[in-house]
Amino acid sequence: MATTTTLKSDEVVDISDSTTLVPVSNIPKGIKFKLIFVSLILAVFLSALDQTIIATALPAIGNEFKEFELIAWLASGYLITAAAFSSLYGKMTDIFGRKAMFLVAIFLFEVGSLICGIAPSMMVLILGRVVAGIGGGGIFTIVLVIIADIVPYEDRGKYQGLIGAAFGVSSVLGPLIGGFFSDSALLTWRWIDFVGVFLLLICIVSFAVPIQAGGSTWAWGDWYTILLFVVSAFFGVLFVIWEINYAIEPVIPAQLFSNFSVKALVAVPFFLGASFFSFAYYVSVYFQIVKGESATMSGLDTIPLIAGLVIFSIFSGQMVSRFGRYWVFLFVGAIVLIVGNVLIATIQVDTSKAVQSIYLFVIGVGVGSQIQVKLLALQATVKPNMVAIGTSVSVFAQTVGGLIGIAITGTIYTNNLAHNLSRSNVPKELAALIISNPAALRSVIPLELQPVVLEGVCEALRTAFRYIIPFSVLLFISNLFVKEYEKGEVRRAKQKEGEA
Repeated sequence: MATTTTLKSDEVVDISDSTTLVPVSNIPKGIKFKLIFVSLILAVFLSALDQTIIATALPAIGNEFKEFELIAWLASGYLITAAAFSSLYGKMTDIFGRKAMFLVAIFLFEVGSLICGIAPSMMVLILGRVVAGIGGGGIFTIVLVIIADIVPYEDRGKYQGLIGAAFGVSSVLGPLIGGFFSDSALLTWRWIDFVGVFLLLICIVSFAVPIQAGGSTWAWGDWYTILLFVVSAFFGVLFVIWEINYAIEPVIPAQLFSNFSVKALVAVPFFLGASFFSFAYYVSVYFQIVKGESATMSGLDTIPLIAGLVIFSIFSGQMVSRFGRYWVFLFVGAIVLIVGNVLIATIQVDTSKAVQSIYLFVIGVGVGSQIQVKLLALQATVKPNMVAIGTSVSVFAQTVGGLIGIAITGTIYTNNLAHNLSRSNVPKELAALIISNPAALRSVIPLELQPVVLEGVCEALRTAFRYIIPFSVLLFISNLFVKEYEKGEVRRAKQKEGEA
């Protein structure tokens, strides 16, 4: 059960008013506030859409460029830069202002999208995704920072719940829209701590590459696989040392973590991102490959997931605003998510749509109960002058979690699929084609072999989904260390950190 705690004995933090750097007299009201909020929702919808819109379009893109081995980098390229730069935006908004950096982020996002739209090759398309990630990581971060500026804490749950709903809808509608573009005959798919950012970027890239390629393109024991893990660890240590000892304006200030609950509230979005994004990317493989549905139809099949996520994102935000209690949603949401992940890991080739819908709805409820509450909890825990940075770190952790989760899940799926096809005596040439381009399965595999191949694909997905379960379990454990603070009270430490 959660315990009520406080900051260090010499700290007094009043959250009865808005934790904002904007003077109260300058906070927008009436129609101006409504227009700003609608704009923020649209911005979140745009950036979140781009994270998953290519999920159902990957087969079509790979087929056009004939470079299936690079497909995974369309997702990873975006998430790597979004993760690396999302933590930087919190600091930059404090220095250069919210509006200026918001416009910069949107501009970079649109430039990246333009590059993607005119890309003549897979490498240029990946480059466009990388540039879009630099902007996309900033859009979502700055939206949450602006909400913290213009909405008092006691009302923030209502509005962040709507932001979370927009994020959830666009994350799940992304595959639907991407599928529509793929299926359509008319349309197409087409000052500050720079040292710290550089070190962090090298660390993330060096870790993501071997995770993405290990066991499939590269062997786990290859010297370059091991070397990249060592490089990642080395630059990760350098980043920590730099941030603590040398950075004048650190991307992630060490004092942010002076409260143990903050550490837990950074772990929470990491494991939530790893669990949700891994599932969101690979559930469309089940619908399109195993069930043989179109990209558009596979997007429609995720509506129960949207429903659960949106309903409980709004509901949890409203309840936190009304009663000031957030821990129960983190606790229950994590349990529901574990149940949902266990259920989806039992999915079969012949599982009915009704059962599929129940599984997806349960996962949506688990994610929706936590997606915004975790941020409200973090903002209630950090000092007022750390709200922007704390928000950006939360987004950073969720994005990195998604990146690592997708890479791990994809590697497990690919390796198990190769093993299943080999065990089923599928000719090596056909097996290689299925692994690189699963959409071709029904057109290249003889009818008599299709049932065993489809079962091999489904078994590989079940195995991959089983490996998502530990993420949700670690999410539950992390939530146990989140301390609940009373809304509207002056929080004063009465005991040393770590005592109950």
